[in-house]
Amino acid sequence: MPVIGSRPDLAVEQAIQLLEQGKATNGRIVLLTDGVEADQAERINKVLKGSNTSLLILAAGTSAGGPIKLPEQGYLKDVGKVVIPKTDFTTLTTLAKQNHGQMLRITL
Repeated sequence: MPVIGSRPDLAVEQAIQLLEQGKATNGRIVLLTDGVEADQAERINKVLKGSNTSLLILAAGTSAGGPIKLPEQGYLKDVGKVVIPKTDFTTLTTLAKQNHGQMLRITL
């Protein structure tokens, strides 16, 4: 992506629009993510509610987390401290199950 940050809710919304444009009656959305915020999960559930579309999540990351390397700039920082994002696999599993899908962890 061209900027730091993520909006998986907007990605799912766009995927639904593409399925609708293609006149799909059933669909599967594969979401590759390292996490979803609570408000984003709510929006995803709202967009998928009542649809015949399942949500499959491929989760990247670890529960312990790790720093984000920036090209030519070291690591991503917030108020001078290195940011260590952690992947919440429980939230991702719940989100997938609520939308007729499953969550799988990406491993080496």
